[in-house]
Amino acid sequence: MSRKKGVIFSYILMMVEIISSLLYTPLVIRSLGKQEYGVYSWVMSITAYLYLLDLGIGNSIVKFAAQYRIQGRQEKQRGFVGIITCYYLIVAVVLIGIGVLVSNNFSLILDKGFNDKELKIVKQLFWVMIFNAAATLFFGAYQKILLAYEKFVLSKWLDIFKVILRMILGILALYTGKNSYGMVVANLCVTIVIGIISFEKVVFNLKIIPSIKHIEANFVKEIVGFSNGVLLQGVATQLNSMVDQVLIGVIVPGASVILAVYGTGILIPQYIQNIAVNVNGVLMPGIVRMIEERRDVSYIEREMIRVSRILFMMLAVIGIVFGVFGKLFIKLWVGDGYEDAFWVAIIIMIPRIIICSEEIGSQILWAIEKHKLQGFLKLSIAIANVGLSILLIKWKPLLGATLATALVLILGDILVMNFVFKRYIGISVKRYSLGIIENIWKCLGITFVVGNLIKGHMPSTWLGFIVGCTIMISVYIITMWKFGLNEYEKELAGTFLQKLRISH
Repeated sequence: MSRKKGVIFSYILMMVEIISSLLYTPLVIRSLGKQEYGVYSWVMSITAYLYLLDLGIGNSIVKFAAQYRIQGRQEKQRGFVGIITCYYLIVAVVLIGIGVLVSNNFSLILDKGFNDKELKIVKQLFWVMIFNAAATLFFGAYQKILLAYEKFVLSKWLDIFKVILRMILGILALYTGKNSYGMVVANLCVTIVIGIISFEKVVFNLKIIPSIKHIEANFVKEIVGFSNGVLLQGVATQLNSMVDQVLIGVIVPGASVILAVYGTGILIPQYIQNIAVNVNGVLMPGIVRMIEERRDVSYIEREMIRVSRILFMMLAVIGIVFGVFGKLFIKLWVGDGYEDAFWVAIIIMIPRIIICSEEIGSQILWAIEKHKLQGFLKLSIAIANVGLSILLIKWKPLLGATLATALVLILGDILVMNFVFKRYIGISVKRYSLGIIENIWKCLGITFVVGNLIKGHMPSTWLGFIVGCTIMISVYIITMWKFGLNEYEKELAGTFLQKLRISH
């Protein structure tokens, strides 16, 4: 029951994140202007690399904490939390050292991409984000423990509160003239507040007191061994998702304007990813339990198809609707001058939908500790992506960066993922892939055709956009119910609707 409520709250969180971002982003862009927003986007991308100091430990927390809870090994649990607490305190010190080193060399690194005024903003934002990264990593460990103990509702409530509070304080910062600096300070304050609440719940409610007594070397080795494989994938993911923005800032003269357009475009695929993360985060403890119970390959394959289908049918319709009305949306949302953001969004969105739909496979690999090969292969492709990105950015900065990202997502996160799924989980990739899209592709095709037929008859206004999207989604829902959903999915949908009626 807790997991089902967690999924529902994941959907609520997802909607809160998307709606708040849709309302907040155009306000940020208009308040900051293209140049400062471009600088803000660049600093966000460069500080994302700081989170690699997590070294994959963060992903191991849910896995090990859930495992020790299921096994009833309380002392082992306390020792595990003690290790990660000490580790993240060390990380905080290292982050400050990195901040000193990097900030002193910004003038040399960014002499081509940014002017003196923009460099000053970069340094201000960077330091605040250093402290935010330290707080996020440290307190994030305790929120993952809440997930491991299947406190899904509490965890999601904290996330929802974080999103809303961050938006409110950010708007106040913009209206009081604090601009991007005020926004990142507000974000830091919210991170600390939510983090303290998570810490209190773990220590005082769950009674998990961190301990560093009697820590065995083999225990630390087990954690590090698991985390190293996750780290490889983390490095690959960060290289793939952020390297283009970093390189644009370093290579391209007057980079801030191009970064503003690129940063706007990649927000849409990020919404797709957030949806998948919220759902998959709830599933991880259940996956650990499934592996602990030694389920056979056929059972695991069926569960993978079930979860992936639900994610795919949710995400793919967003892609289809955006493909038809995306240009209009970008214009209405952020105004003129950002038209090319549509192409950034749609090119990256297509592979991202497939990747997010198959994310359960990666979680199973983590649970069975067979994720290292996947990490090595993805990292190799990500490193090659740096060279490819440099060449394509020099050719055409915006389009080149977008194509490089999409290509590496296809190679590193789709082809490699499916190869590793087959080798280590033992599933049939063909059966898995066809099982995901079975009948859904027909509904998507019909929806796309209907969307293009009505597009020319819709006014270029918010009302026209909303009406057009509503018609497309209605067509999709009807066709899915008629011949897209299987019996299990219809039963699931019926149960959900029945619960909604009862709750009202």
